[in-house]
Amino acid sequence: MLRKLADPEHGARYIYRPTKKCLELIPAMLEIIEWSEKWDENTGVPSEFIAEIRLDRIAFAKRLIAQFEES
Repeated sequence: MLRKLADPEHGARYIYRPTKKCLELIPAMLEIIEWSEKWDENTGVPSEFIAEIRLDRIAFAKRLIAQFEES
């Protein structure tokens, strides 16, 4: 699910990036996050994040995927 890459700025460190397979799970993870917010009164999900999901879930998922693909 994650790729381990050498950190070009710190030779002894690694950078972990999601694989394509992992990125394809983002829509499902957003559903679970929204469900959790609905049923768990102690959820730590920021209200702005939930608002983005509810405003346009598909567009939000695409933006998240694009951000990971660019990095």
